[in-house]
Amino acid sequence: MQNSSPRDQSMDIWKGLLVFAMLWAHIIQILGYPETSTAQFEVSRFVFLSAFPSFFFVFGYVTQLSYFSGKINYARVALSTLKIILVYYILAIAYERFFDESALSGKLLLDIFTFFKIPGFTEYLPPFALVLWLGVFLRHPFEWITSNIKWMLGSSALLLATTFIPYNLVTLPQLSLLVGAPVSVAFSFPVLQYLLFFLWGMYCARRKIEFSWRWFALTLTGMAAFYFYKAFWKVPLRFPPSFGWILASVPFTFFGYFLVRKVKFPGLISSWLQTIGANTLFYLLLGNVIIFSTGDLFQRFEFFSTLAFLLVIMAIITLVAKIFRPIQ
Repeated sequence: MQNSSPRDQSMDIWKGLLVFAMLWAHIIQILGYPETSTAQFEVSRFVFLSAFPSFFFVFGYVTQLSYFSGKINYARVALSTLKIILVYYILAIAYERFFDESALSGKLLLDIFTFFKIPGFTEYLPPFALVLWLGVFLRHPFEWITSNIKWMLGSSALLLATTFIPYNLVTLPQLSLLVGAPVSVAFSFPVLQYLLFFLWGMYCARRKIEFSWRWFALTLTGMAAFYFYKAFWKVPLRFPPSFGWILASVPFTFFGYFLVRKVKFPGLISSWLQTIGANTLFYLLLGNVIIFSTGDLFQRFEFFSTLAFLLVIMAIITLVAKIFRPIQ
């Protein structure tokens, strides 16, 4: 979720769309009827399959442009990490404040700060800090892998194979952020299993991959194959990530990439999305705090009400952003 330099407008637009999608999914989960509304359930599933892998892809893309195109600025890396972790802590505390009946005790805060407890709707943030430093320490191996399509495909296959590790042996929440764990330990997006999206982002940035009708058609085919599969069999496991879940996320992620490379959004919409994408953490922070704090104030929303509430939230945050002008 780090801003890129030089700035790639299509990536900012994509991040803006992903912020919309993630906040909409959170509204549905907290204020909607995902259990009984088919429309809300399908929107949530689409977002679950595409949002985090796509964010990881974008993060790899802009990390390649921002940090790996020259000498690494370690102070900038540290500042980016601090921003991510600070937003995580604020959202984790906010979630516990509004959704846990128990008071915010010293022990609970310590568990949050040391990652012994990873609250809901926040677990997607720490992996970005981890993968950024992983990229710094493994810059040369990553650059070697992303220099050749054969190495990319081979590495992707190996990373997909990590979905078969015995998750039940992992008992530490902190370790789950790296390799995954049963949900009884923590809900997490492990860096190892999702790393292939980060690497593909780096690859597309280095190779300047543009829109291709052939590859776009292939992504559509992959998405259709997922919906065909789920019509007859069980949906792959998301927590911890199964082989099928990671594989199914691939066409959804590349669909987003090719879409923003090809589609020209109207001026005002494009400008708004770019603003959101350039201030991703700011919008995610305020958006989720609003959602958490209003979870008990409203009746459950129907499908279009969730979308209307999302637009209200985004308008509020944009107004706040204009007043305080968050640093990009």
